[in-house]
Amino acid sequence: MEETIDLKNIFKMMWEKKSIIIIVTMIAILLGFIYSYKFVKPKYTAKVQIVLVQIDKNQEKKANIGALTQADVTINDKIISTYQKLLTNDDVLTQVIKNTQIVDITPAELKKATTATVVSNTQILDIQVTNKNAEKAAILANELAKVFKEKIYNTYGIDNVSITLVAETPKEPSNIHHAKDILMFTIGGLVIAIFIILLVNFLDNSIKTASDIEDLGLNILAEFPEIKEMKSFDGNKGGNK
Repeated sequence: MEETIDLKNIFKMMWEKKSIIIIVTMIAILLGFIYSYKFVKPKYTAKVQIVLVQIDKNQEKKANIGALTQADVTINDKIISTYQKLLTNDDVLTQVIKNTQIVDITPAELKKATTATVVSNTQILDIQVTNKNAEKAAILANELAKVFKEKIYNTYGIDNVSITLVAETPKEPSNIHHAKDILMFTIGGLVIAIFIILLVNFLDNSIKTASDIEDLGLNILAEFPEIKEMKSFDGNKGGNK
């Protein structure tokens, strides 16, 4: 019962202080607009896809995945996991930058901007490169796949990497989400407003109701009824004195 009463009091408190909630929330929404439209710099993500193909004894690629045995799949899983790590090797990234002649990025920055994800239950590797310039993102992604393919052949003498999807220049930024940003700021504003109201109420030790007196262990000697309206009364109507 006490929990129900407390909950009602909280809702009543929020309603009485709704102006604070509205003001703080509106400020948060405004900040969300400013942040999303002014401070978030657009970045573009280009995607290239490579697949690990099985090589038979005659060095002929098996294009049909159904031709692979279970042993082949197991071996390929291990290989593609290794390839996933080798993809962002410093030698590979340095060669990519050298070939593209894009000088405003370092191997460390390119490594941070690159993600390689193995598609579940396949020998497919998704490679994504993010850059503030859409054209550079596509160039770097395509060159990375090309250099990696050459690196595998030159190092291990095998040609089991095939580029199945060439990156195109992305048209839309990958990090711009205006609605999501504003929603997050709005929720944050509501939380802050409610926290402020609860904190102020917690720090307020003034007595407002009879129950506050009882909580202090004191007796109520008298209780005055609430006077909603007072009307003036003049016994001498009509200006008689």
